[in-house]
Amino acid sequence: MIKPFRFLFLTLCFTIAILAVAQYVPPEDPFAIQNNNKLVSLDEISLPVLAKLKVRHVKSQPRFDIGLFGNSRSLNVGIHDLSLGDCKFFNFSVPSESFRFTVANLERFHEIGKAPRLALISIDHFELQHYNNPISFFAPTRWKMAIEDIKSGFMRDEIRSIDLLRMGWRHVWIEIVRFKRTFTPATFFKGISHLLSSSSTFSFVSPLSIGYQSDGSRRVPVPANKKEFQTLIKPAQHQIDTGYFKYDIERLARLQKDGIQVVIYESPLEPKSGLFFHNQPTPQASRSRSTFVRACARMGLNCYTADPRRFIGNGGFWVNQTHPPSSVLGFYLNNLLDESQLACRR
Repeated sequence: MIKPFRFLFLTLCFTIAILAVAQYVPPEDPFAIQNNNKLVSLDEISLPVLAKLKVRHVKSQPRFDIGLFGNSRSLNVGIHDLSLGDCKFFNFSVPSESFRFTVANLERFHEIGKAPRLALISIDHFELQHYNNPISFFAPTRWKMAIEDIKSGFMRDEIRSIDLLRMGWRHVWIEIVRFKRTFTPATFFKGISHLLSSSSTFSFVSPLSIGYQSDGSRRVPVPANKKEFQTLIKPAQHQIDTGYFKYDIERLARLQKDGIQVVIYESPLEPKSGLFFHNQPTPQASRSRSTFVRACARMGLNCYTADPRRFIGNGGFWVNQTHPPSSVLGFYLNNLLDESQLACRR
């Protein structure tokens, strides 16, 4: 005879054990064990664990002067791409995340006194309409953010009822995605491998391979030949909720009032698509960009739209139409740093 309470208890213990293994964070700091001639491979690390490793590293370091926040579109920019002077830099970007993750992540670093003095924030080009809820936070942080989003939906007039319902569903969907990604054999066995490893969890790879540097950036070897894109990107349907978008920008404005200089830039597109959509933006991109510009101006934030004239023509190798080369993006970010007039760059 099955005893339901014993069955539920054993099921709960089994579930907790799987979660602990799948989300195991190795004790080593991959950003502090760098070899001058090597990169650290983090291919076997899940995105939530990568995000946690970056948090732990930043906690152990003095406060950085400049931080770059974003996703894979900004992840490849490192100290070799920037003119930093005496400024200390770290790339906080986490692949696959969006602007909403960046806002919450910067708030988290501010709470522990480790937010950089200047936060360079990448927001995906508005034709992409990429506005997902954070997926790399562990459960307590995700649930806290969900509660805050729901509370804001009831309290803020600019958030419509349909937007509140949509945001609620997005949080549910993220939990479904995280469940599917966590309870997989591959994730479990990777966690077991890291947990039981008697040697270093992280391995070094050649600079000609893909790997991470001590500044948090990821280096990718540059192919010999450039890609010529014959077609334009396919614009995404409307995804950015105006009310919540204003709410997120307002959160950044509060951080700036607390002493963190915030600079937000719209990530560029490959020159052919960039120029086309600069001249002929879709209605959803125009609406989001207009909200972005007006909200930033009203709240005193330095925000920049993706004007293709501010980038270096066709320089550099574009992996695809939405991921700029680190040299191109680095040149652009140096111009933004010039305008910020940080003392450590003089």
